[in-house]
Amino acid sequence: MIMCRREQDTNAEREVSKFLDKYFYNEHVDNFIRFDDINHQFRGIDVTFSINELKDIIVDEKAQIDYVNKHLPTFAFEIDFIDAGNNYRKGWFLDDSKQTQFYLLIWITSKKEKDFMMEDIDKLDCILISRTKLIEYLYEQGLDEKKIYHL
Repeated sequence: MIMCRREQDTNAEREVSKFLDKYFYNEHVDNFIRFDDINHQFRGIDVTFSINELKDIIVDEKAQIDYVNKHLPTFAFEIDFIDAGNNYRKGWFLDDSKQTQFYLLIWITSKKEKDFMMEDIDKLDCILISRTKLIEYLYEQGLDEKKIYHL
């Protein structure tokens, strides 16, 4: 049976989440909660937790599922897209309806590049980045929302 791309991505994200839950969240953060329901997902909420001085932050996990073992020194942020009904939609990065405070950007090292399970993952390299600070930085560089969409 051939899985559609979205299903493959969802399965890979689920395995990355399991790895994070076991080896990162359960070991290094406090007040950890994972949200799997569609309502939280549409609001840009994968997990909440406290770490160091950051208390009960809302985090959207973003993994480079298509680039396992490649460790690209970059990351793509969705600006806009055309949905299945051929309608223009604002992407998650500039969507004001998202409650995301931080992104957890994730690079994957795994024994398998496709159809991997949690047990295949050797390590995850992660960066926690503030959504607000990133947007402020872009504005300081002359890249407000209007300019970003124009580009």
